[in-house]
Amino acid sequence: MPVEEHKLINNTPKDDAILWRYMDFAKFVDLLANAKMWYARADSLGDEWEGHLPKQQYEREKSAQALYGMDEDHANIHANLHQVFHFTKYISCWHESNTESVAMWKLYLPGGDGVAVRTTMARVRQAFAGATERIHFCRVTYCDYDVETFKSTSFDTQYTHKRSMFDYEREVRGMTSIIPSDLPNAWLSCTKPTTPPGIAVPVDLTSLIDAIVISPFAPIFLESTVS
Repeated sequence: MPVEEHKLINNTPKDDAILWRYMDFAKFVDLLANAKMWYARADSLGDEWEGHLPKQQYEREKSAQALYGMDEDHANIHANLHQVFHFTKYISCWHESNTESVAMWKLYLPGGDGVAVRTTMARVRQAFAGATERIHFCRVTYCDYDVETFKSTSFDTQYTHKRSMFDYEREVRGMTSIIPSDLPNAWLSCTKPTTPPGIAVPVDLTSLIDAIVISPFAPIFLESTVS
């Protein structure tokens, strides 16, 4: 299934956008060996605000539900649907830039033992064309969660926004979803649905990889190993 434009979010990079995927050496070897890209479940990405609504928007949703006659418990359940979906979203993180980034090397590979795969959005489209999953690639929008709200009502919107303090990441996200059979019960009970911690999505490496760049902080042996 080809990479699709998200109809409600509509912020996929142009085909000539240059993307970088920073990874340690073990993940790089796994990528080469299995030709699969790891998509991590949204709750494992390390940001406590990942997938959350801005404060004002969350309260507004609860108030809107109350207007429709819901009691407080049911209004909370509806608002918390966003958090239930937190466990159904899977994300692959990329950095958009014309050049490699020292900040990204230090963020993803503080020990220096890794590489970055350079590609373009056009190559990404080709590389994931054979995947069975429905995949969207979207730029992340950075905002102040204390005062701003999201413009789109799509549940995916909460995964294309991060707090302003992360704007140096210039992140582009590949996103896909799993809809588990126990999702309705999880919604009603505000509990975690049964989903795996991540999924490996098949990728055509020949189409994907434009270049492999070794960390400037890598130990000497890594260059000869990668070569």
